[in-house]
Amino acid sequence: MACGRTDRYIVSVKRTRLAPTITLLVCCAAVVTAPSCGTGAQSTPTQPPTATSPDTPPPQAAPATAPATKPAPTNTGPAATRPAPRKAAGPQGALKGILAAHNRVRAQHCVPPLKWSKKLAAYAQQWANKLRDQNCAFNHRQRSPYGENLSMYGPPGGTSADEITMGWYNEIKHYSFRRPRFSFQTGHFTQVIWRTTTELGCGRAVCSAAEIWVCNYAPPGNVGGEFKRNVPPRCK
Repeated sequence: MACGRTDRYIVSVKRTRLAPTITLLVCCAAVVTAPSCGTGAQSTPTQPPTATSPDTPPPQAAPATAPATKPAPTNTGPAATRPAPRKAAGPQGALKGILAAHNRVRAQHCVPPLKWSKKLAAYAQQWANKLRDQNCAFNHRQRSPYGENLSMYGPPGGTSADEITMGWYNEIKHYSFRRPRFSFQTGHFTQVIWRTTTELGCGRAVCSAAEIWVCNYAPPGNVGGEFKRNVPPRCK
């Protein structure tokens, strides 16, 4: 290898990124007697001849030693692993946006926002699946410890989480804030904005000709005697 030659190598860190180019400079490390380095082996400078007597043993050549090299680092510990990405905490897929839609209308009544509950979501999805398996039945779960809103739309895929929420909230036009009480015409609306409800979880299932939406709420709303305090009029 001739003096002055440089070789470049790319070291791959992962499939989508490359580390900066590492340049290895390879040349002669000692004085040479030839104009080029030949094969790249290290040479030593030549010595002038010295006078010796017959009784003097010829000088012994110093043993050749290879240049000290620093051993390449080795990784003896466990391979570095990238932590697994955390799963999103909120609703996903077709349900994405239903929590935000609830909190948007709750803010109009100055009641606290809801938090998404995986436990309630699993509970709601279980009931949605059962209604689907019963040929698109449309019934509330009996003796449930949670509040519950149901909705059914057809054909499947024809609605969104925001439209489901607004379908329930728009019952406000039938609600009398002067005479606050439960009504089958307004029960979805009052549960959506019930002040002391803090958690929401929803499920969705598709039947042959429709889709069923189930939302559960904790603590439940629509408690008798508590409507005036928990269903305030719009404040914005």
